[in-house]
Amino acid sequence: MRRRPGIGGLQTAAAARDQYKKLGENVAKIRTDMMKEQLSTFRSQLEDFARKHKVAVLIQSILFVFLIDFDLIID
Repeated sequence: MRRRPGIGGLQTAAAARDQYKKLGENVAKIRTDMMKEQLSTFRSQLEDFARKHKVAVLIQSILFVFLIDFDLIID
């Protein structure tokens, strides 16, 4: 940004700062909205996965606990 002497230069600098601040707020809002949408999609996909594979996950967790109890897990 070019320096300008006097009150006009100060006003121009202040106006530029305000514009950048508004632009930053808009970008932050857009990013927040996008993130909320992505998280919503992820959550619904995760819930669908959990519903579809509930039995398999339960069996695997029971098997894992059984293996831990009898020290059958090989490192």
